[in-house]
Amino acid sequence: YFLDTPDLNKLSESITERVEWEKRQNNPMYLDLEESEPPTIDIAGLQQKYSSRGDTSWVQTQMGEAYYIDRDNRIIALLCKPATLSTDLSFTRELVEQVKGLVDSIDLSQYHPDMQVAYAGNYTKKVDQHEMIISDLALSTSVAVLLILIYLAWHFRRLAAVGLIMGPLVIGLVWAHAFAALTFGALNILTGFIGAILLGLGIDHGIHLLGRFEGEIGDREEHQSAVRRAFGHTGRAVAVAALTTTVGFAGLGLSEFRAFREFGVVAAAGMLLVVIAYLTVLPAMLAIVLKLGWRPRHRDAEPQTTWASWAVAHGGKVMIACALLAVPVIYGFRQARFNYNFRALVSSDLPSFRMDSLVDGLLGYSQTPVVVLTNSQEEERQAAAALRDRQDELGDATTIDFVAAGADLIPLDQPAKWEILQSLDKTIAGVKASWLPKDMRSRFALLQRATKIPPFGVEDWPPEVSRQFRGPDGTADDGFVLVFPGVDLSDGANVSAFAKELRGITLPSGQRVAAAGEPMILADIFDMVAREAPRVLSITLVLIFLTMWMLLGSLRHAFLCLVPALLTLIGTIGLLHAMGLELNYINIVMVPVLFGIGVDGGVHLVTRVAQEGGLTATLTETTRAIGGALLTTSFGFGALILADHKGLDSLGELAVLGLAVNLLASLVVLPALLGWRPSLVASDSR
Repeated sequence: YFLDTPDLNKLSESITERVEWEKRQNNPMYLDLEESEPPTIDIAGLQQKYSSRGDTSWVQTQMGEAYYIDRDNRIIALLCKPATLSTDLSFTRELVEQVKGLVDSIDLSQYHPDMQVAYAGNYTKKVDQHEMIISDLALSTSVAVLLILIYLAWHFRRLAAVGLIMGPLVIGLVWAHAFAALTFGALNILTGFIGAILLGLGIDHGIHLLGRFEGEIGDREEHQSAVRRAFGHTGRAVAVAALTTTVGFAGLGLSEFRAFREFGVVAAAGMLLVVIAYLTVLPAMLAIVLKLGWRPRHRDAEPQTTWASWAVAHGGKVMIACALLAVPVIYGFRQARFNYNFRALVSSDLPSFRMDSLVDGLLGYSQTPVVVLTNSQEEERQAAAALRDRQDELGDATTIDFVAAGADLIPLDQPAKWEILQSLDKTIAGVKASWLPKDMRSRFALLQRATKIPPFGVEDWPPEVSRQFRGPDGTADDGFVLVFPGVDLSDGANVSAFAKELRGITLPSGQRVAAAGEPMILADIFDMVAREAPRVLSITLVLIFLTMWMLLGSLRHAFLCLVPALLTLIGTIGLLHAMGLELNYINIVMVPVLFGIGVDGGVHLVTRVAQEGGLTATLTETTRAIGGALLTTSFGFGALILADHKGLDSLGELAVLGLAVNLLASLVVLPALLGWRPSLVASDSR
């Protein structure tokens, strides 16, 4: 039935001719003087023709074995068809636990003492990834908190100072998580790490404020005036720095991609809430502990460091050195690469990921085809034909492995073919199997059965095939086509090409059919990120600059504060190639964030010099606070390097590299620039 009618007619004629020859040869009254050769039946040609067609090769795969079995690796695969998508994590977890519980209840040793069971597929991978992220979250947050506490104790030399810094921060973090719960209800893969990130970012403000308070109080006992001076001067810089960082995060809130948007909104709101906590709670806490008799560590006026004096005195030489270093950095900027491989962002070492590759190899095709939706069997045929035509047009460039449709399993023109088969059945009725060579007798028995099979429909499909085209409740859909990818969909470029090949399929009626599946969603995400990245980055940079200009009231000072941020952005991307790092779909979020963070050091240094003058003395005093702030920020982001999730690990690596570049830009390049051109920081109101 699956042969085209002309091919079936030709086959019937060939068989009839062979039957007549066999009858003649087995007739004792017949004498073959010419010793003619038996007529050939081109079975091999038909097999080659139809085995190369996707609509039949997949059926042969389904019907060829009783089990999905790999005898070389001694593996048998059992497939489970869930009732709900893997995007429902609670259902996915329940399903995986149910399947594992069922398997655990079986005594596998009764089959073989060495028999083992492993799990694969999207559902198992989703559960494994979720558990890995939860573990990464606990580890990175714990490490970040521990490192920050150790540093604070060393920085302030007072345990009470640690409490003063951490108290407002904890309150701000509670507010931030409450905001996330009220706004989005749940955390995603990025916002789940917002605690560790805000911990490192928010604590910077506490270090600057408490450090300035210690410097203001000195030997005097004017505690209230010291608080006013510290929060009046440094508090302004803290507010400016926090708002610019907030704008950096808020830029991500413009993204259409939900994970980026939620991360940007939660981080921006969290940054504001942490700063509000410091500016309101820390003064109150200082008033309480001072009344209880606590005194900050006595700090003598710090001597001007050799480095600070040299950086200011030799600003011109430093700027020349920076110009020379710009050449390899710009070259590296052009060498920076974006890694489109989505699989590189997850841990392929997880057992479910390793087993998934084995199962794909066993089946010979992807376990997750894309579905093209249609309304009838006729539309199924048309859509499948259109997809195969496009596949043929692209040739080797096609991203499709094969196309399978339920309509392909219901042969066309069955009544006419049934007549041919009935006629053929009568023709072979008089043939005895003993007449044929031994190697042909099994084929002859198969032919005898095939000619007696009447026309069939969907209800006659074997379960192995029908389950592929039915819903979880066993009902058949109106129509859809399964498209199996022929490329590795862990590569974002392949995903986009695959989606492009499937889109725009038009039926003869002019109707366009839609394709659905995770690859189509991923393609939309990849295209969205690539499309909106320049827009989001540009808007973020402009908003950060406008925010600083408005808050500082000086265009020149705003430009000066941008110097470390711009150098951080250029230097970080320029060093990616040399450090063996690449941008990807997760760590790309750090680009606007690094720009926002990069402004902080410049704001504190420029505002302090503009208010008090004395670049060398100011640099000596603020270096420790700026360095400490960047160090604690690196603890917050750097803790992500410990994550098993490769995407989060890459985010941590990029953040640490960017913060290191920002440290040099804030404490070397900017001071040298101000030492070379002191007039740049002169107070103005433009």
